[in-house]
Amino acid sequence: MALKRTEQMVESEYNIHLKNIILMVGLFTGFVFIITFSTIYVSDAIKNNNACGCVIPIPVMILILSSLGVFVGAITSYLFLIRLFAVRENLDKQKQLSSKLLFRLLEPDERKVIKFLVKNNGTVYQSKISSLLDDRVKAYRIISRLKDSGLIKVVKDQKTNLISMEKDLIELLK
Repeated sequence: MALKRTEQMVESEYNIHLKNIILMVGLFTGFVFIITFSTIYVSDAIKNNNACGCVIPIPVMILILSSLGVFVGAITSYLFLIRLFAVRENLDKQKQLSSKLLFRLLEPDERKVIKFLVKNNGTVYQSKISSLLDDRVKAYRIISRLKDSGLIKVVKDQKTNLISMEKDLIELLK
């Protein structure tokens, strides 16, 4: 049932996006048609030595076409921005869902370590994690599990280990 709703939502978004593209193409095509027609109209009037005899004076024609160009540009920008904001909102929702799901899959102490790493920009010494959990063996086991799952990296730094997370994962969990 949920999969069907998701498919319907994706199809609905696709249809809206397609309608926006068709509208933008129509606006642009109409604008090009009006410019072409106006150019032919004005050039014909100039060829006949009747530039001042046009129904619409040339300076007014230039002002009308400029205004029309600004209008078409504004509508097109608006339609693109609507789509951009929708995509950003969708990505933010997916990001929140992914981080919640990840935290649900972790044990409480593992969550504590991951949150501590995120709080410290993804890099801390193992001794800090040991003091956070008040148990060196427990910290070692948790770090080993997180390392095996690929969430963290352990780098030997003289007599201690430096625990780090990738920037992408930190951004996801913030």
